[in-house]
Amino acid sequence: MKPQAFSELRNLLKSLPALSDTDREERIKRAKSDFRFFVKTYFSHYIQEPETSLFRNFVYDNINGLLQEHKLLLFKAYRGAAKTTILSRLLSLWLLLTHQKSYALIISSTLDIAKESIETLKVECEDNANLIADFALSAGVVWSAEEFILKVAESSVKVKAFGAAKKIRGTNFLGKRPDWIVCDDIENDENIQSKAQRDKLHSWFLKAVLKLPARTQSYNILIVGTTLHHDSLLARLEERSDVESFNFPLVLDFGTQIEGLSKQSLLANEERGEKPYQAMIIDDESLDKRGVLLEFLEDKDSFFSEYQNTPLSKENAPLSRYRTFEALPEKIDAIYMGIDPSLGRARGDLFGICSLFYSKAHQKYYARATGYQVNPEVMIGIILETYLKNLTISPFVTLGIEVVAYQQFFKQILMKTARERGLGLIPVIELKNTQNKELRLDTLAPLLSEEALMIDSSCHELILELDTYPKSKYDDLLDSLEFAIRIARGGARLDYSLALKAMGRSGARFQGLKQRL
Repeated sequence: MKPQAFSELRNLLKSLPALSDTDREERIKRAKSDFRFFVKTYFSHYIQEPETSLFRNFVYDNINGLLQEHKLLLFKAYRGAAKTTILSRLLSLWLLLTHQKSYALIISSTLDIAKESIETLKVECEDNANLIADFALSAGVVWSAEEFILKVAESSVKVKAFGAAKKIRGTNFLGKRPDWIVCDDIENDENIQSKAQRDKLHSWFLKAVLKLPARTQSYNILIVGTTLHHDSLLARLEERSDVESFNFPLVLDFGTQIEGLSKQSLLANEERGEKPYQAMIIDDESLDKRGVLLEFLEDKDSFFSEYQNTPLSKENAPLSRYRTFEALPEKIDAIYMGIDPSLGRARGDLFGICSLFYSKAHQKYYARATGYQVNPEVMIGIILETYLKNLTISPFVTLGIEVVAYQQFFKQILMKTARERGLGLIPVIELKNTQNKELRLDTLAPLLSEEALMIDSSCHELILELDTYPKSKYDDLLDSLEFAIRIARGGARLDYSLALKAMGRSGARFQGLKQRL
C-alpha cells in the first residue's frame, strides 16, 4: 500500500461513529470469544454484510476450533478472497488482543510486503477509537516499520515482519519464542520457477519456520496462499500428515453451458438472451459471474493458478503439447464417436462424448469432447442428438463405447432407443480395455505433438484434462478421445455398409435435420 492509502485509512477510522457505552461489557465479552463478531464490530470497513463468501464464512465459523485442534493449518484460497485481511491481519490481532497469543510473526514473500501488514495493524491500533477504548490499547516501547509492541491493558504483545527465506532464527519476546506464525503468500512468481528455488524455500521452511516455536508452549503456524506451481511449498505441505489443509477455489462449478464457449460466442449468446454464467457456482455469489467467466476465457492458465489453486504444469503434462482449431475443414470424410459412460452424478465421474472428425485432405483428426453429469437415461438422448448432428456433417459415423459391467446394458438400451426413435440400426462398436489406462492415454501424445490430432479451442474441460494429465481431477474426456482414436486407427474398423444401411432407413429424417441445422 502507498502512504496515501494509509492516510485514507486513518481518515476513514476517524470518521467511524463511536460505539455505545450501554452494552460495552457485553460487547467486549462477546468480541473476545467470537471472531466473526470481533471483525463485524471493529472492522466493518473491511467487510460486507451479509457475508456471501463460503471461504470467509468457513473461517469465521471454524477457526477457533481448528486452532485448538491443529498446530499447523494451511488455507489455499483464490486471489481476492481477502486471505491477508481476514487471516493474516485481523485474526492475528484478535488472538493477541484476547491474550490467546503474545508474539506474532507475519512472513510474506518479501519484507516490504510483510511491512504493509505491520503498518496496517499499527494504523488500526492508533486510530480505531472503538478498538482502542474497548481493549485499552496503547503503543509500546517499539513502534517501527518492521515490528511493534502493543500494550493491551497491563500486558504487552509483539508483532514482527519477516521476508521469506531470510534469517529468522532466535527471535524472541520477553524470553519467549513466537507462538503465532503466519506465512502469508510466501511464494511468488519468481521463487517457484526452478526446482532449486522451490527446494530452497521448502528447506528454509522446515529448518527455520517449523523450528521457531518452543515445543513446551502452545503455538500455531498458519500458512495462507494460492497454489502457483504443482510442486510448490503449499503443494508439498498439503501432503504432510501433520498439516490440516483447506482448499477454496473461486469457481466451484462452471455449469453445463460452458463447453463450446469463447469470448465471441458468449457475446452472441447474450444477444439471444442466454447467460451461461448464471449457472456457475462460485465461492462468493456477490461477485460478477460474467467477469469471472471472461477472465477464464481470456487466459485459462493464469485463471486455474490464481483462482482455482490448480496450476497447469505443462512441462510435466505429456498430453499438453497440442494445437487447437477454431473451425472444422470444409470437408469431413468420417466421424468417430467415443463414448465413456459413467454411473452419473452420484460417483462424480463425467459422462464423456468425443466426436473425432477425420479430414483426408489434411490428413488430420479434429476432436471435440464434452462431459456431462446426468443420469444414463438423459445421456442416451444426448448421444443420439450428437449422432444425428454428426450425420449432417458426414454420412460415415460410427460409435465406440466401453462395455464393462453395466456399460454393456447401456449399449443395448442405446441401440433399442435408437430403433424406437426410427433411427434404425446405428453402428456401435464394443470396446474392451485390456491395457492399463495410462498406457492407453499415453498413446495420444505423439498424435498431439505431431499435430495429427487437433483439439477444439472451445472444449474447456478436455483442454483442462490434457493440461493436467496424469494428475487431472477427471480423465473421462481423455478416455472418450482415446476410444474414438482407437476405432479410427483400426483398433475397431468402421463398417461403412452398416452406416449406409442405417442412413438408408432414415435418410429423409437425416436430410431434414441437416436442412434445419
